[in-house]
Amino acid sequence: TPFPVGFDKALRNEIKKLTELKTTKEEVEYLKTQTFLTPVYIDFLKNFQYDDSQVIINQKGGELSIKVKGLWQTSIFWEVTLMATISELYFKMTGQEAKSRPIREGVNKQKAKALRGVGAKFADFGLRRRYSSDNHREVLEDLISEGGENLVGTSTVKYAMDYGITPIGTMAHEFIMAESALRGLRYANRYAMEDWNRIYRGDLGIVL
Repeated sequence: TPFPVGFDKALRNEIKKLTELKTTKEEVEYLKTQTFLTPVYIDFLKNFQYDDSQVIINQKGGELSIKVKGLWQTSIFWEVTLMATISELYFKMTGQEAKSRPIREGVNKQKAKALRGVGAKFADFGLRRRYSSDNHREVLEDLISEGGENLVGTSTVKYAMDYGITPIGTMAHEFIMAESALRGLRYANRYAMEDWNRIYRGDLGIVL
């Protein structure tokens, strides 16, 4: 996808804003209700802040290149955040107008109704490529209103908290990559699944 001139500078400004984010007391209390998260990890999240020095951005013409360099335990948080930020900024800078709210609502509810009609369970995984945060919330609200119990959750933990639905998702691909680097490539998938079962003991049952 070709990016507009000046996208790198605009993205850098957005990334700078992200360094000011901190978890709220309400969010920390919500995380404590997720039994698979340990107190030590919740403390880590409570004190976590983005470090924009980890993100290296280059743009030549319409080609955008981004590298993230740093300790895995902190740099991994950039992946989803960067993709969502890039997506929203791209739509904004290229002036792509969304269709009217009634049209969007109709499409969202039609999809949810069709899925529910055939008994399909589905979840919202739309964060990384969303048009905007406001639009994402609208989509989720439409799915909740029409999807019923067939909507099993959302991968955006903040929205799971706000709307009282289940936070759901898969682990990061990097997990298996790390296993291959630390313990060998041949049995990386097996080792990853064994470690997953050992740590979560069935609480998290979805893997890639």
